[in-house]
Amino acid sequence: MFSGGIEALSDAQYSFNRNQNNSFGYNSFWNRGRHNVTFGADLRRQQVNVLSQQDARGTFTFTGAAAGSDFAGFLLGAPDTSSIAFGNADKYFRQTHYDAYITDDWRVNGALTLNIGARWEYETPITELYGRLVNLDIAPGFTAVAPVVAGDSKRPLINSDRFGVQPR
Repeated sequence: MFSGGIEALSDAQYSFNRNQNNSFGYNSFWNRGRHNVTFGADLRRQQVNVLSQQDARGTFTFTGAAAGSDFAGFLLGAPDTSSIAFGNADKYFRQTHYDAYITDDWRVNGALTLNIGARWEYETPITELYGRLVNLDIAPGFTAVAPVVAGDSKRPLINSDRFGVQPR
């Protein structure tokens, strides 16, 4: 019965996520002569709080490679492989998104109207509330890896572009 498919023992993965989104927006218009100007802005703040960790108490796999059968390995307490989670289970991600726009519908004459506008967007890189973000710097040839940590614990791991202006 044991060799019929029960070869690994592990806990179910516990997961608790709480997402909070706050937003503020403003849109308006101004009409003067041949110009119809619309403008506005948005601010969105996102918080993603995660409490989740796979293999928090470990996984043991019995294949029978060492003891002759998987059940014998289980009775002897000799798993063929084992693993356990590493690191913090709680993560508190933060990100903010800003955007603004302006558009002018300019009626040059009865047959020609120009639509001129610009939009600016800026999305901050994701940060972690307690500065526990890390990335890997993989060496050429994949011979070694080194952790990359932000110098200031509240800073993101990547630089951002605050000059994202495009036509609208």
